[in-house]
Amino acid sequence: HYTEVRAMTSRQECIPVDDMESMVREQLQAFYRYNGIPPQRIICYRDGVAHNQFEEVHEVEIHAIERACHAIEQGYQPQIVFIVEQK
Repeated sequence: HYTEVRAMTSRQECIPVDDMESMVREQLQAFYRYNGIPPQRIICYRDGVAHNQFEEVHEVEIHAIERACHAIEQGYQPQIVFIVEQK
């Protein structure tokens, strides 16, 4: 398991796409180096998302995760579990 935590500024709901993509890509590379294969499942836990921002966070961040997966290996499509705790 590999975990990364990053703080966001007050009232910032979405992690910027480039930050999210690079963060996930780094995690995938670390997992691959350690295990020799990419993970079959990615679990992303997001805390503190306002109800009216849920769709934006979901679309932006899942898209960034998918882009990071494609950057690691063509055709790589792990199961993505996206857990959001709303405010």
